[in-house]
This record gives sequence, structure tokens and C-alpha cells, in this order.
Amino acid sequence: MALVTISGYPASGKTYRAEQLRTYFEGRFSAPNYDGPRFKVIVISDDSLGVDRSAYDDSRSEKPARGAAFTALTRNLGKDTIVIMDGMNYIKGFRYQMHCAGREAQVRMSTRFEEPNSMARWDSPLFTVSSTDEMPLDAIWATVMTGAKAPTNNAKPPTDALQILESTATSVVSLLSASPAVTSGAGGRAPLTVSSARLEITLPPRTITLSELQRHKRQFVAVHRKALSQGAQGSLDWNEETVASKFVDYLESHLNT
Repeated sequence: MALVTISGYPASGKTYRAEQLRTYFEGRFSAPNYDGPRFKVIVISDDSLGVDRSAYDDSRSEKPARGAAFTALTRNLGKDTIVIMDGMNYIKGFRYQMHCAGREAQVRMSTRFEEPNSMARWDSPLFTVSSTDEMPLDAIWATVMTGAKAPTNNAKPPTDALQILESTATSVVSLLSASPAVTSGAGGRAPLTVSSARLEITLPPRTITLSELQRHKRQFVAVHRKALSQGAQGSLDWNEETVASKFVDYLESHLNT
């Protein structure tokens, strides 16, 4: 029915917020004056899965921990269930995977560092809550129960969009191929600076060749070139920073599968 993804630093109050949401939803469903549909509310967390916090100390042990969370997510998604994903969920590629799983299950999705970005469809709708903020429970309830769509961007791409796409993707490949995380085969988090954008990608601990990076670049460019040829509007903000961020998301999702 719905997927709520919580994202944040360790010890930032994620579990407290997840339980706050669960208590609120269950309270609304059990209220005597509530006559709408009733749904199960499930919280998936490292604690519920028996995953030790030390699993996030390095990328080798973190990958199976994310795998366990994703398996639990896909097992519980359904039209009669609200799933709350309680965890750091700091990797955009992983949030995108969860977005795709939710879309496949035809559930509504509400997300909140790679920092979550409300302009990305897998991070939208976004609710940002600090440790001192009141939880916007009514707004989250309305989103979960009625759904919400991001506004359509009708801006036309610039005339040099294809050149920006190609040159930016080439720059990312060049930076990655020289990154110690790639040259050593150790994987892990690799910082990248493209134009004014400071990005980060999490790489698997294996050999990543230049030909593999170039193959993913060609696929990424081909998808957006096709969109341009079909007159797509607003599918991408055509500046170097946004193109680089989208390509990094694409690479992270494909390299870690």
C-alpha cells in the first residue's frame, strides 16, 4: 500500500521517528471514528533483522546487510501493508532500488548523505525532520493514504543538452578510472568533483575496468539521447551538476548489482 523510507546519520533519532510513525498510524486505524480502510504497519530495521551495527564498518559487510533489508522489504510490500524502512539508507542507488521495488508492488512511496533530494522521483515526496522538529504526522498520513505526485517540469532542454550529457559523463568516467577505490579494486566510497558538484559514489570491492565504465556511460547517454530525440521535456535538468549526479546514481545502481 505504501513505503516510507527514513534516512539519516547514526544516532540521529531514526528509530524514534519510525516508532513515532508506527504508533501514529496504528492509532489512526484503531480510532473509533475512523471508517476508512485499515492496513498493517511494519517497521523494517537492523534490529528487526538481527543485523549488527558493525556491518556498516566496511563495504564488504555492508552489502549483505543492505541485501537482507531489501529482501525483507520486497517480502512485506503489499496492498494491505504500510512498510516503514528504518535505517541510514544514505545511498541514493539503494533508495532508487527501493523505489523501483515499491513501484513494482504498486505502492505509494514517501521518503525522507548523499542527501535525499526532493527533485529525484525516488526521494519524493520528501519530509525533512531535525531532532528538534515536530513530526509532520498529519502531512505524512495524508501522503500515505491519498498519494502525492511531484509537479511536472515542463522546461525545454537547452540546445547543447547532448553535448553536456556526453562531456559530463565522460568526465565522470575519467575521474572514476583514476580513483584509488577503482585502481586498487578495494571499492568503498569515492568522492568526485564535477564542475561545482561534490559527489560521492559507493563502489563494490572488485575490479572495475575502464571498458565497463565506458559501457555504462554509453547506455546512460543512449537512454537520454533517445529521450531528447522524442522531445522529452523536464526529464532531466540539463546542467553539468545534475547530469553528473544522475550518472553517478546510475553507475552506483548498476555497478553494485
